[in-house]
Amino acid sequence: MWLLIFIILGAFISALVWLIRNWSATGPTDPWGDDDIVHRPVFRTVHPEPARPDPHASVPLTAIGFWSTEDEPDWPKLRAFQDPGWAPDERELVRSHLEHGMPVAWDTVGGSTCALCARSFAVAELTDGTYAWPGYLAHQVGEHDVRLPGLFVLHVRTTADVAMDPLGLSADRESMDAEWWRMLPDP
Repeated sequence: MWLLIFIILGAFISALVWLIRNWSATGPTDPWGDDDIVHRPVFRTVHPEPARPDPHASVPLTAIGFWSTEDEPDWPKLRAFQDPGWAPDERELVRSHLEHGMPVAWDTVGGSTCALCARSFAVAELTDGTYAWPGYLAHQVGEHDVRLPGLFVLHVRTTADVAMDPLGLSADRESMDAEWWRMLPDP
């Protein structure tokens, strides 16, 4: 009985020693002498990470925060988006995101003015690489309780920790996608 236990234990230890000596970082070596097994992964296929496409190359910026005026009557109505009951922490997150946007490439001169208090802003339009908005929008969110749509708030939450790449923001204003914002019903 003891002899059988020693034989089994010896075989187990021998197999374990063989595995330790013959295991490589890419998987087990081939005991039959097929040398190329060392050069190919055994348990998983390694694919090179695809190159990340430039998000600004072909996707136009989406307009948000442009309000109805006499010249542009089909934009959403500003007062319909005012909501004093909006959660302060969410409003502050959105305001901060808007405030830290990058000036868009087409914005070379001019500024913007808040339609609610007539305060002037030096930058006409800003972007985060996905959306483009007027320079006064952060002010309107923070000071006038303007609440932006949930889709934009979700975008802000999911990109809060993503650093913005200032390169490649060379979209032209004519290619800006304003359809979603124009078709948005008043809340």
